[in-house]
Amino acid sequence: MNNMSRLVFAVALLSAPSAPALAGPLYVHFSGNFTQDDDRADFLFTIASPATVELRSWSYAGGPDLQANPVPRGGFAPVLSLFDGAGNLLAYDNGGSVGGTAPRDCSTGARAQDVVSDLCLDAYTQAALGSAGSYRVVVTEQDNLPNGPTLADGFALSGAGDFTGGPFIDAGGNPRSAYFYFTIGPVDAAQAASAPEPAPLWLLASGLGLVLQRRMRASR
Repeated sequence: MNNMSRLVFAVALLSAPSAPALAGPLYVHFSGNFTQDDDRADFLFTIASPATVELRSWSYAGGPDLQANPVPRGGFAPVLSLFDGAGNLLAYDNGGSVGGTAPRDCSTGARAQDVVSDLCLDAYTQAALGSAGSYRVVVTEQDNLPNGPTLADGFALSGAGDFTGGPFIDAGGNPRSAYFYFTIGPVDAAQAASAPEPAPLWLLASGLGLVLQRRMRASR
């Protein structure tokens, strides 16, 4: 796999009649660290019924996130890409610049402005998942975008090493850290458990996976 490292996590979003009735939606968070610019982290999750999910990074500009968890600022500018279980690309966001070269979007509250760089380079996207099954979120660094409509097409800068000239230099030429943090949600209830797939041990990360139980709606 040339010099690009990958880390894979597993998450389950499950509907269950016995799930505890916790109030309010939850946004489950994941964080970790890259080693160089062309690294990649994969997060696998399943849903038991159709759902609209929101993917949002927080680590460029910092938190608190939607659950009031403090998130330090200063991380690299991430790309979040969503694939279905067959590897088809459903959505991705490159800090508000889907094409990779246009100015990033600071007009929405989904992308906070970093107090040091004055840029809004966190990633945000929503997707309506119309069927139960498995899905995948891939974290890469700015402009390391999907090559095509499927996961098998790979990513544009895989194998390019520290392609920003850094590592971790943002679009404004600012040095950043190796840290990433993003959320998936909302879900109705959560119970923690880890379920990572095999990955390089030297690639440090936290949030090794959560199993989420989603309470059954009263109408079902």
